Amino acid sequence: MAYLNFSTDELRPLSTYQRAIEPPHRGLSATEREVVKLARLDKTASLKPTGRLYRMAQATFGLPSRPNRLADPRLEGLRRFSVAVAHGGSAMIDREEAQLKALGFSDGQVASAAALASGFRRRRSSTAMGIYASLSATTGGTFLWFERYLGDPQISFILALVVALPVWAIASPRS
Repeated sequence: MAYLNFSTDELRPLSTYQRAIEPPHRGLSATEREVVKLARLDKTASLKPTGRLYRMAQATFGLPSRPNRLADPRLEGLRRFSVAVAHGGSAMIDREEAQLKALGFSDGQVASAAALASGFRRRRSSTAMGIYASLSATTGGTFLWFERYLGDPQISFILALVVALPVWAIASPRS
């Protein structure tokens, strides 16, 4: 027995194909990638619960509460894992990875998050290295100038350090 579909317009042909079922998403969604990118601004202290001393200072001085927690538990777990990968040690990473897998992330998603977050590890930038190189050259020039006018290399070295150390303290980049 054949089936006739009378509910369709005869001028428009029936679709003979079905939509392909999409495979489950293996990578991270756009929102999850944004969470990983935002986690680079957080410090490892955001992973720890607020201590008694901070809560007391918060009540006394009106300090703001830490706004780092995300409302969605999956996204919060992803943020914590990203902070651990970017700034923490291996024990912290293992603990957060186990928690992330318990929240329903696949191995591929965990690997994607780890690859994205590991790019945020702190390392000295080329700008910082340029500052260190220029400060070193300035210190060497100061030493040569003092040695030229004083004639004693030991006193020149000490005076160059006395002049250069405060400049290094002020001009060196903060990490």
